[in-house]
Amino acid sequence: MSAALFRTTLKIHTPTILSYALGTSVYLWLFIGVYPSLAKSSALNSLLQSLPPGMLQVIGYQSGVSQVGDFLAGEFYGLIYLIILAIYTVTTATKLMARSVDNGSMAYLLTCPCSRSSSRRT
Repeated sequence: MSAALFRTTLKIHTPTILSYALGTSVYLWLFIGVYPSLAKSSALNSLLQSLPPGMLQVIGYQSGVSQVGDFLAGEFYGLIYLIILAIYTVTTATKLMARSVDNGSMAYLLTCPCSRSSSRRT
């Protein structure tokens, strides 16, 4: 990939990257804000102790909810973070191909007589 094409694509997708980063960080801070009320609750810890060990491994609460890191590992990083990253990846990949085809720049890229080995040197 040429450096100029990479820089141009990065400039185009900077607002999307920043919006996903801002949304994810706000969502993470929401989880951190909810944690103190759940840490004081003995009902959640007793519920987690009643579950079988295999189920605790699946949901990511092997040691209970004693620290904020354990809570975030179980709630945010367990599944939600992966779903957000998957959505970002699919939408960005679709935009990368669709935008190039729509504005005609894909035709220029495909007709360029540059080989792969010569494009890696640039």
